[in-house]
Amino acid sequence: MIDLKRWIYSDDMADWFSQKETFTVEMQMNFICSAPHRTISEKRDGLRKLYEESGEKMISERIKDLDSLYHRCSQYVLEKNHLFQTDIFYQGHQEPGIPMIFQTAKQAADEIKLRIEELSAEYGLEQEQYHGIIKVYHKNDSADRFLHEESFVTRHDGEILFAQNPYYRQSSGNCLRTEMIDNRFPYWEITWKIPYPSGSIVTVRENPFFPSIKGVLVNTVELDRMDFAVSRYNQWMLCAEHTYMEQTHGIDVINLSDDYVPFPCSEELELPYKQYISAYKGKLNEAETWLVELSELIQSDKSCIKTILRDREPDSLRRMEYDKKRLAYVVGLGSRKIEK
Repeated sequence: MIDLKRWIYSDDMADWFSQKETFTVEMQMNFICSAPHRTISEKRDGLRKLYEESGEKMISERIKDLDSLYHRCSQYVLEKNHLFQTDIFYQGHQEPGIPMIFQTAKQAADEIKLRIEELSAEYGLEQEQYHGIIKVYHKNDSADRFLHEESFVTRHDGEILFAQNPYYRQSSGNCLRTEMIDNRFPYWEITWKIPYPSGSIVTVRENPFFPSIKGVLVNTVELDRMDFAVSRYNQWMLCAEHTYMEQTHGIDVINLSDDYVPFPCSEELELPYKQYISAYKGKLNEAETWLVELSELIQSDKSCIKTILRDREPDSLRRMEYDKKRLAYVVGLGSRKIEK
């Protein structure tokens, strides 16, 4: 059995998984390949050790996939008909600047490492909170048209963490682009659950992929139920909403499903983001007192989330009132003069 704490970023989540029955070899392989914080090199080593213990052919095939990926993203030699574009992100926010183009993947990775070192020194931020994306473009016809073939997601030091593949298909002569996750990063094969009861104050830990926030967890099905572990759609997070304050009363309701990352993150990024959510054990400031109140309310009666959702529904009378105010404002514009 693999050490889940090595391959799952959240120690609490690793402990929770460890209490379950022994996992199949295939599931252990998926835990290794889905680790968002481990490099391709580390994953290859983990798979080789698992293969030595099990001898399963599927693992040797996965090792070949990772060997191929490692070779592609480590190339120093110029690759004909390929270009590599770099983007850099800090906790999900893209750093300003014109994306740079390189002729090899290794050049792109080295530039990401160097640029993050410079940004970290300039702004006094931790390098570990940065990540890079190398977009691989392939020239597929004589018209010098380059298509996005795949992306390498890198750590702050330029080491590749995982790959994601865009998928292209032809339809009526047109090239349509949809996103298809690379099968070397099979996080969707595992039902990731946040192992805390309703009312827990949780935090998105500081990480390179999206911002840190605090909220209150609500489970449709609680931990002591047998069906808690099997559903991907029975957890919610209530946190601060800063954009649509009046419509939401300042409370954002996030469905913690496995389908997408619900926090602002770098473009096209897909990963098991729940590994970065943990119980918050620090002190809360005065502006966060509402989290304590909401936590106690959820613990006593979690059905209040239905009231929260109902209060977010549009109010027709309020809309009419806003329409009148808007009309009055527009009419009033005609009688106002602005000095030149």
